[in-house]
Amino acid sequence: MEILLVRHTTPLVEKGIAYGQTDLEVADSYPKELNRIIKQLIDYQPEAIYASPLKRCKRLALDLKSALNFQKNIEFDDRLKELNFGDWEMIRWEDMEKEQLDYWMEDFVNRNSLNGESFQQLSKRVLNCFSEIKTKRPGKVLIIAHGGSIRCILNSILGLDLKNTFNLHLDFGGISKIQIEENQGKVMYINR
Repeated sequence: MEILLVRHTTPLVEKGIAYGQTDLEVADSYPKELNRIIKQLIDYQPEAIYASPLKRCKRLALDLKSALNFQKNIEFDDRLKELNFGDWEMIRWEDMEKEQLDYWMEDFVNRNSLNGESFQQLSKRVLNCFSEIKTKRPGKVLIIAHGGSIRCILNSILGLDLKNTFNLHLDFGGISKIQIEENQGKVMYINR
């Protein structure tokens, strides 16, 4: 089983803002980023496409469906959404209450963001979805998701502790490849 993980393109948001599950549009660079992704995937013939339903993933998934002449329905799954930052959505990191932010940052894996979720909760829902995808055993799969969601999948394959998740840098529009054989996963590449 071959799985390509595609991070959405650059979102339309200022740098330094927590935007997790906010349903953002894509930046003006979208056509250029889309063309680069299509060039890399043009010969890829997925048997299934899964995506987060947030606009920045949904638009990319629909455009890739067309470009790859994919005839089936895309499976949009809420479990592939980004981390829910709760009350911190669309707030500048520097404008957040320092004590609350520091408390969360000390253990973001297990502590919820303010009225949001922890990275452990994100990982649990994403890996639940990923496990279901693997049990369906399609040969080639395309998953269009977010940096946090993709990191959870890569962390599980690599056996990394979630506290080290941000040691994996994922580019907007970056493609990562996983190979699954006999229920064992191997990361073939990251950020192509």
